[in-house]
Amino acid sequence: MEDLILINNIFTGRYLAQNIGHEFINLYQCDNGNYYIYVNPYGNIDSKNDNNVKYVVLVRSLSGQKKLQVIGYCEVEEQILINAKHPTIRATENTKNESIKLGKRQKDYIENNKIYYGGFSLYDIFKDNTSNINTAYFITYKVHTICLANNEIILPITTRTSESMKIYIDKNNQEYKYLIEKIKDKKLWDSAKKIDVDIIKSRNKTFLEIIRKNYDETIISNLLSYFLSEDSNHWKSFQKILNLNINETIEYIYRETECNIDIFIRTKNHIIVIENKIKSTINGLNNDDKKMSQLKKYYKYAIEEAKNSRIDKSNVHFFILRPDYNKEDISSYDYHEYYTIIYYSQLYDIISNIDNKSIYLDELYNVSKIHKNTIDNELYDYQNDLLTQKILKLKDAMYANKNST
Repeated sequence: MEDLILINNIFTGRYLAQNIGHEFINLYQCDNGNYYIYVNPYGNIDSKNDNNVKYVVLVRSLSGQKKLQVIGYCEVEEQILINAKHPTIRATENTKNESIKLGKRQKDYIENNKIYYGGFSLYDIFKDNTSNINTAYFITYKVHTICLANNEIILPITTRTSESMKIYIDKNNQEYKYLIEKIKDKKLWDSAKKIDVDIIKSRNKTFLEIIRKNYDETIISNLLSYFLSEDSNHWKSFQKILNLNINETIEYIYRETECNIDIFIRTKNHIIVIENKIKSTINGLNNDDKKMSQLKKYYKYAIEEAKNSRIDKSNVHFFILRPDYNKEDISSYDYHEYYTIIYYSQLYDIISNIDNKSIYLDELYNVSKIHKNTIDNELYDYQNDLLTQKILKLKDAMYANKNST
């Protein structure tokens, strides 16, 4: 079967926790001006489909959803890695030996064609990974160009990748026409660019980036609490997000001490409950009752507090703050109707209009900028950081060697 579309799920799996993923080349133009891609997870494809794939569609799984988002696509020019098998631990000696031969050919191909990124060969970039460099594959296809999506493209609900992170779509598949229509729409795509080392060096990291806490709910909730208590004007601005107009100062803000509520705000005549959800979803409290959750627990607690404090029930307000990429459906949980969902894009807009930001407010601004995105970039950002740091390290070593000779 010719003209297959290969859907490939990239930037996924435990291997990426401490290694640079080989699929990073799928997002960049090579230094030599050509384009190459690596098919996840091991670089090889089913041998029966060798030389039959016309397009590769790069996707990633959406956080908290059983959907795939398109990152980009490419049209195959030449298949480089053919008839290859992944040498598992239980592989035969013949398979292992063939993999070593193919790995050697891959290394030679890289050197002969000067396949460099940021000034360094793929072999040098990957040689410190934990996988066996001698049996590793680096390039699956040479492609005409790599086109990256500039709009959100979600694959039809029936499309899934298997555990191998690959699915082959032929012309008889109902999704084939949909994908071809998207591929042919030039407005949806931008061409991949080369890695710019100068931009890498000039980029300043935030403190939360350095300590890898950009996605930490506890730290972000602490920052938000500080932001609200730091200045009464901040509290007034924040109320615009909540669609409230409370002409009262904050008496106190509790952090996870009141019934484990993330942010519990009390004014003279109002109670505001804010549950901050970054990566996590609504927590269930009863395995026998799937509708029971923390939403009900927090509601009952806040209403009881209001009753004890003689605060009118109508002055108790409930919110869920979450990233724009978090699209969890909470409608199945009891008491969901009392909660209003607010987004980090709204918080970002509020902070953007504040002049003379403190260092702490800057951190909240930067983290809100991350979470106002419609896609979860945590793994991609981490991988990009590993890659750029590796290139800078290789560059420093190269200069050190030159100076020593």
